[in-house]
Amino acid sequence: MIVQIFLPCYYGNQLTVHANQLTNSVFNTSWLEYSAKTRKELIYYMEFLKRPVKVRAGIFFEIGLPIFMTTINNAYTFFALLLHL
Repeated sequence: MIVQIFLPCYYGNQLTVHANQLTNSVFNTSWLEYSAKTRKELIYYMEFLKRPVKVRAGIFFEIGLPIFMTTINNAYTFFALLLHL
């Protein structure tokens, strides 16, 4: 059960991290050697990439490692509560 929750959260987090690094990767290319039109398009693309990428489960919540930790903490809390009753 934990693996079924962890894998989408992990890969959602990886997708977010790599998408956020994409702006730096585009900037670190030799884009100054391109034509003026291509440079302008790359600048527009880098501006577009400034918006954070968020993987969502429908309209409910974002998928990532923070939601995994919250889910595991809540599950343990409910389990401990049931053991205490």
